[in-house]
Amino acid sequence: MKKATVALLTACAAAGLLTQCAPASSGGIGGKSAQESHHGILPAISAPATVRYAGKNWQGRYSAASPAAGDALVEYFLPGEGPGNWSQMMSLRLIAKDITPQGYARNLAKVSSSPGAAYDLPGGQAGYDTLIPIKGSGGLEFSVFRIAPLGNSPGVKCLQYSEKIPRQKMISIGVDGLKSLKSSHRESLKTAAFPSISLK
Repeated sequence: MKKATVALLTACAAAGLLTQCAPASSGGIGGKSAQESHHGILPAISAPATVRYAGKNWQGRYSAASPAAGDALVEYFLPGEGPGNWSQMMSLRLIAKDITPQGYARNLAKVSSSPGAAYDLPGGQAGYDTLIPIKGSGGLEFSVFRIAPLGNSPGVKCLQYSEKIPRQKMISIGVDGLKSLKSSHRESLKTAAFPSISLK
């Protein structure tokens, strides 16, 4: 199976599917004034307790905020899952820095360990895809980002869908299945309701 996995990863890379950005993980908001909660949404953050995407309800179970920087993050999980134990995840970010959606997508590519796929979306928004190996498992983690301007103030908000693809599933669906996964979530996220997020 290891040879098949390596062959599939090589094929993915050749097809331009292996992309990387700051991977979805519990965290990402730093600084001495940063706050976090592993049990829900911090009082400092205004964001929905649940979101709906791809016909599923997701609950906010992790959050972090840096009021000094104006940044915030909420991670949403399926029932029975949470930080450190998830198969699929949604995240919602607020980045108060003076940056455009296209600039933020380019920054994701810069901080990644491998090339990323950044692209423009309607309404001045941008997208970013990643499909990277999960260390030690032989599987992949797929993420698609939708980045939008805040509108009334400098900065962007980012909606992200992530899914862990175990090695056996990855081998069974093959490169065509991975391409289809990327395409379907690009379209779904592009038309999904974009939740609001702000600091109180």
